[in-house]
Amino acid sequence: MGLRHPFVRQVLARQRPDRAQHQRLAPGLRSERGARTRPADAPNALPCAGALGHNQRRTACREGIRLLYQYHGNDMEALREAACTLLGAAPPPPLVAERLVVPNVGMAKWLRAGIARHSGIAANLRAESPALFLDGLARAVLDEARERDGAPAWGKEQLALRVMRELPALHGRAGFEPVARYLVGSDPERRLHALAVRLADLYDRYLLYRPEWTLAWEAGTGAPGCPLAGNAWQAELWRAVVARLQAERPHTLHGARRLGRLLERLRDGRPLPAALPERLTGFGLGALAPLFIELLCALATRTDVHLFQFNPCGAYWYDTVSERTLARWRLQAPERAELGTLGNPLLEAWGRMGRAALEPLLAHDASQAFECFREPVAAGVLGELQDDVLWHRRPEAPRLLAPGDASLVFAETHSRLAISCHAWSVPAWRPT
Repeated sequence: MGLRHPFVRQVLARQRPDRAQHQRLAPGLRSERGARTRPADAPNALPCAGALGHNQRRTACREGIRLLYQYHGNDMEALREAACTLLGAAPPPPLVAERLVVPNVGMAKWLRAGIARHSGIAANLRAESPALFLDGLARAVLDEARERDGAPAWGKEQLALRVMRELPALHGRAGFEPVARYLVGSDPERRLHALAVRLADLYDRYLLYRPEWTLAWEAGTGAPGCPLAGNAWQAELWRAVVARLQAERPHTLHGARRLGRLLERLRDGRPLPAALPERLTGFGLGALAPLFIELLCALATRTDVHLFQFNPCGAYWYDTVSERTLARWRLQAPERAELGTLGNPLLEAWGRMGRAALEPLLAHDASQAFECFREPVAAGVLGELQDDVLWHRRPEAPRLLAPGDASLVFAETHSRLAISCHAWSVPAWRPT
């Protein structure tokens, strides 16, 4: 089933590069076991679209061709090594900052340490979270000073205060019965504040992960796929908050509308008022909001975007289902169940969020994917499990933990789990 995916059809038509060319992109990615070998019974591996050489990339830039470069790997050390090789091969001018997008401060420090060890120096690196980077990009690209003060007005703290102001006038209306019952309890002011903070956090997540819902509520239309049975008051409350804020500050835009305008501006093909970075590197971003993924793909049509993504599996695993899902299909949709394919149980249980983030990136047309996978080196049952995940194999028999096999340890503690794990791991890691 995976061969029918448009991305797979596109890259399978290209010639797969030799290993020497791949090693020039990210040297040192050979595992301790030697060259990476694909088992005969493994599913179709994630195809490598071919590594562009430096001259080819310069030619593509001169011709106005921009691509989304993706580097998939199951080892964060290997991904960091590949990122450091890429950043060190063509560094920007000294006074131009290298733009990095990372999920958190810890990842930024870890990546910066790797760059310093690889290149001897790590200077003028501007690392930001996806939200901060896109917020700054919206300010530069939209180029409207009157919109620049819109983001603080829609922050969670400010939004909670605005919800507190609107709720007392609305909780007596039809549909607000659950809210009214909650607020009539003891200490109503504290309850009002707690509910407003919770709703502000909920609305903030709606703006990020379900922007089409909030935009439909503002327009007074039904939001497709929005399960608000018994909670329709959320839409009415949102309209009241937006109407009050628009009356007070008519030029402010919340995140969903602001990023929507940015997406349209990046896609329309017109020249931008601000210069974009020559290269953007995202590292270990994990599960991104769908709107963020669309913006990165649109930005890749304007400048080179390199994404180093953790991918536990080197095979195409985006069309498999779990046993529970397949059993439900057999009862509700037998025709669909006939097309279902079971995958590795660990990936199906713990990899859904990562798969949901990787699939739309791989489906992007103007993209190239590179493999940075490493063979597992752990011995015992842990190595067998890692190998099954890497090649998306479904073991015919359960993997058994042999006596004396310390590669996989299960710790059961009532409390102080970290202390217990530390007490076990220190003797195990102590050199002999």
